[in-house]
Amino acid sequence: MYLITVARATEEGRSGPVPLALIADTLAVSVASANEMVRKLARRGLIAYEPYRGVDLTGDGHALRLTFSCSVAALPDPTEPANLEKASGRGLLLMRTFMDEVKYNDAGNAVTLVKRRRSNHPELR
Repeated sequence: MYLITVARATEEGRSGPVPLALIADTLAVSVASANEMVRKLARRGLIAYEPYRGVDLTGDGHALRLTFSCSVAALPDPTEPANLEKASGRGLLLMRTFMDEVKYNDAGNAVTLVKRRRSNHPELR
């Protein structure tokens, strides 16, 4: 989520390094926790960290962020004839069929399912 948060801040027009306070606030973590994770990501070469200024994505960080964002969209359709006998993809199909909303986080490690209750009251339909 850190890479996604930095990328979104940049996409929304923020110029220069993204401050740790903004990252911490967006992710609902302490600045100390954000600082610790940012340092780990910097050691892996995914972000460029400037103490007291903030962070920017490196080329590798940006590439990894794009990989996460595209992974769910790239899954094959389980209803296509070539995929009917495959065991994969059924869960996603069921979620999309029975839920009103299916949202994936950009890291690809969480799904939010929304099912709205229908009211029998005529004014609320």
